[in-house]
Amino acid sequence: MKRGFVRGLWGIYNKEWIYKRRYKMDNDVELLMNNPYSQPFKTYVFGTDNYKYLVDKGFDCKLVDEKPILYGYENTKQHAYGHKLRIFKEAMNDFDE
Repeated sequence: MKRGFVRGLWGIYNKEWIYKRRYKMDNDVELLMNNPYSQPFKTYVFGTDNYKYLVDKGFDCKLVDEKPILYGYENTKQHAYGHKLRIFKEAMNDFDE
């Protein structure tokens, strides 16, 4: 049985209300890099720039799509949960649970 912790990253650097969370993620990445208790995990990434950013930091990543955003902000729930569901779908190809 293959198990794992899964993380995801998507978005662009933009100050519009829904996209501004991408700025916060850089801080979260730094916290993960300095956390002595962090468990191994795989990160599923949208966007080639985001992918390069994480790979350069030494993270184990899989590029889900070359575009950083697949679901626009005209529907907030679709923006957040659409990406998460796509990550779950990809992760089920790599992990059993």
